[in-house]
Amino acid sequence: MKIDYKYLDKLLLDVNNKKRQFKYFKINEINAEITYLRCPSSLSFDIFKTGLMGEFCKQKYKIKEQAKLRSGSKNFLKIYNMNEQIIKIDSFISGEIDVVFLANYVENKRYLFPFFPDGSKYLTYVYVARYIDEVVSEEYLVDSDQIVYEKYEKINKNETNYLKINYVPNGKFKILDYERGIFNNNVTITYDQIEQKTWLDELRQ
Repeated sequence: MKIDYKYLDKLLLDVNNKKRQFKYFKINEINAEITYLRCPSSLSFDIFKTGLMGEFCKQKYKIKEQAKLRSGSKNFLKIYNMNEQIIKIDSFISGEIDVVFLANYVENKRYLFPFFPDGSKYLTYVYVARYIDEVVSEEYLVDSDQIVYEKYEKINKNETNYLKINYVPNGKFKILDYERGIFNNNVTITYDQIEQKTWLDELRQ
């Protein structure tokens, strides 16, 4: 899979524009179906992902979305679903709401915009998932001048190519890390990493 940097620049511009325009609003939670995900600190970003990498990480740590929360849980996601779509996520840290993510659906993309509980904007990643036939084909996190981009391409029924790039176009090192591999989604999800490099590798050259 090739990297199209002009495409990544376009995604950065799109998400940052939408983040500026998107306003906090209160949702009607009465008819929402609520589920929970425990959130280990090691999965602080991956827990939000719905592509194969996110599912692989949840499988590895034996995390499943549940209707009830285990007693004493302090770090978790409270997920509000309506019509089989996420509409809101409350992220709890140490038992308190830290970030509220509001979902926005545009064509075949789902955006999760971050806010403080009082409705003011929270400076962290916007999470975006792009779907083709209800399967995640792209997933990326955007925060100002940084995009952590993941792409999936089917090889056959069970195997999927995976590419990840942490890209900062105006940084000293434009590529902070890069990874590619192959997922096998049969009875369980397995992952074989083919290549990985970071900005440190470039520094050593």
